[in-house]
Amino acid sequence: MSKLLIDEPPLQVLPRLATVIGLHEAIILQQIHYWLEINKKVGRNFKNGYHWTFNSYMSWQEQFPFISLMSIRRAIGNLRKQKLLITANLSPHKFDNTLWYRINYPAVNSLELVSVGQENPASPNEKDGLNDKKNKSSVQNEHTIDDPIPKDERYDKMRMQYLIHQEGKKKSRKGKAVH
Repeated sequence: MSKLLIDEPPLQVLPRLATVIGLHEAIILQQIHYWLEINKKVGRNFKNGYHWTFNSYMSWQEQFPFISLMSIRRAIGNLRKQKLLITANLSPHKFDNTLWYRINYPAVNSLELVSVGQENPASPNEKDGLNDKKNKSSVQNEHTIDDPIPKDERYDKMRMQYLIHQEGKKKSRKGKAVH
């Protein structure tokens, strides 16, 4: 049996999640979810009403040796900016700056609204009638009818829909009275 085939616990990530938030972000978010579930099962790291997990960036890199330290920092920063990941310093020792992590599950659930039904979205150019490929010669990065939107444009469209959804939620909150 090959040493490159699965004999160890695999990392799993849904392609749909990776498409919406990015591959490294999806891998890290999934791994944090994994550790949070373990902490729930064993009743550990329950603080402020939530289960948390903690790690230094170096410890995360030990779990993801195929992702650079800078990419891990960037991905965690992106998850925080997207409000999918909440961090805090919950260490009892003042000198310990290790970040603790928990997932903002309602924000992750709102991503489902963006990704549902987006497997074959129509190209904005096709809607405008600007995508007449019959009269164009083939170019390397030109997308085909089978793949109406290249992956990076599909990600941008889904991300934009997510941001619009989040902005709508913010506006609806601003209009409500707080008691």
